[in-house]
Amino acid sequence: MVLIKRAADIGTHRGDIAFPGGSVDQGEGRRAAALREAEEECGISPDTVTIVAELSNHPTIDGMNIWPYVATVSSLPSATHRCIEVQYVIVKPLSELVADGAWSRRPWAGNPSVVLDYFDIDGTSAWGTTGTLLRELLEICVAGRMTLSSEVT
Repeated sequence: MVLIKRAADIGTHRGDIAFPGGSVDQGEGRRAAALREAEEECGISPDTVTIVAELSNHPTIDGMNIWPYVATVSSLPSATHRCIEVQYVIVKPLSELVADGAWSRRPWAGNPSVVLDYFDIDGTSAWGTTGTLLRELLEICVAGRMTLSSEVT
């Protein structure tokens, strides 16, 4: 699993653990944007990526719409890749994310009536939309159900 630690001093969601991604540029499709962002933020060359599925759309509380793609890569990103928006790249095996104690659901500090998914990653938490996306992806992997990208219109 490839994640990023966002830079603490630039952009939105400063310092958060997140999936690589960002806005769709003018004239660009969602799939092309995902590949571009993976290259910019993680150094993953598009020619090493095979997109295998698209997860469901996730509207966020701050007005964004996230259209996640699931892909395999023929080589992992370099730990030395640098991008102004990213503090560092995180590569985690799925086994660490499904291990006992790696995941929890608990009230959000910003509004205790909202319960969110939290994943312990390197001593910090991936939570909010990232937590939800991680949980959805791991449920799909464990249950073996996934809509193949060839079935997605």
